[in-house]
Amino acid sequence: MKSVRHSDKFIKTVSQYANKNKRTIPKQIEYWAQIGKLMEDNPKLSLTDIQREYYEPR
Repeated sequence: MKSVRHSDKFIKTVSQYANKNKRTIPKQIEYWAQIGKLMEDNPKLSLTDIQREYYEPR
């Protein structure tokens, strides 16, 4: 695994979202990265569609 440096401002923002969503900071960054990839791979889907399709329990 590689280490990646991020600005303090970015980490503060990530931390706020992570706390709100009960995730760790690395898991929040991973979630955002996955959402971004899914949106690039599926440009016709909205964020709501992607969250519903890939992240809601079935």
